[in-house]
Amino acid sequence: VLFIMIWKHITFKVFLSCLCLLSITTQITAQNLVNNPSFEQQLACPTGLDNIGNVAGTGDAAFWFSPTDGSPDYFNGCVTNNTTAGVPSNFYGSQAAFNAGEGAYAGFLAYDNDNNSRDYLSVQMSQPLTVGTAYCIEFQVSLAEFTYFATENIGLHFSETAVNATNGGIHLGITPQITNDNGLIFDKIGWTSISATFVADAAHQFLTIGNFNSNANTSVADLTVPGIEGPLVSQSYYYVDAVSVQAMPEIAITATPNQLSCEGGTTTLTATGGDSFTWASINDPFTILSSNASFSPTVSATQTFIVKATNGSCSLQETITVPVQALPTVDFTYSA
Repeated sequence: VLFIMIWKHITFKVFLSCLCLLSITTQITAQNLVNNPSFEQQLACPTGLDNIGNVAGTGDAAFWFSPTDGSPDYFNGCVTNNTTAGVPSNFYGSQAAFNAGEGAYAGFLAYDNDNNSRDYLSVQMSQPLTVGTAYCIEFQVSLAEFTYFATENIGLHFSETAVNATNGGIHLGITPQITNDNGLIFDKIGWTSISATFVADAAHQFLTIGNFNSNANTSVADLTVPGIEGPLVSQSYYYVDAVSVQAMPEIAITATPNQLSCEGGTTTLTATGGDSFTWASINDPFTILSSNASFSPTVSATQTFIVKATNGSCSLQETITVPVQALPTVDFTYSA
């Protein structure tokens, strides 16, 4: 009888220790930190181009400003007496806003084949980024139809203080944390998403959008058409809309306790914090084992699994280790 009691006691303690290792808890919060993200808030209806001031509140678009001597533009459907800064028709072409039912966006010069001229757009966020927190960064761009160079070097730079450069309106030469990595952006009909997951390394409170490279370090495609001339044919100009910076939901993984055996067996792992999920073994991360929120692997030895949670255009990964421990050996000596 003594032997059975000791054995059950030891086995129960090991079982609990396995369950503790399988629990990861988190809290989920998210909001867009970008003020006036779709440029719908106007301080004045545009009457011409070069209408975003060097200080927030001095141009036609609320919150946004130009951090350099460049001249980014604000376009709004409120314009009815001309097509210079209207939506959809304006000086650079015709484009509807990204979100249906909205009627505003901004635009910037991303490349000029004749010089290093650039425009940039900056905005102060509603609150600083939290160091160590993962954020989903996304914004939409569209190549203006009356410009004839396409580029891929469009990025977003975070900073703790506002960028303020009196530089003659040329490239800034700083390194953005978010860059387009999907090749040249040719689309003049629709919008192209630039997105990435960014883990904040400082309490950044400002963001700046544009091409931060010189001409020599910019990848471009020449789309000029014989017979078409004018001041825009040597330029790459992009509209920008729907700028978003949102904290990513953290991934929570739980294991169903009554299906876990320290001698090996099947356990059900369930993840939350994403719209979709994929599971893989850390030993073979390229083989997808499941595309469901719940996954029930059978393990015979300690094994670590990776879950990738996707929210919109961004994703995060988390790992969980399923421990398999040998039952302890109990020495029993009987003396008559």
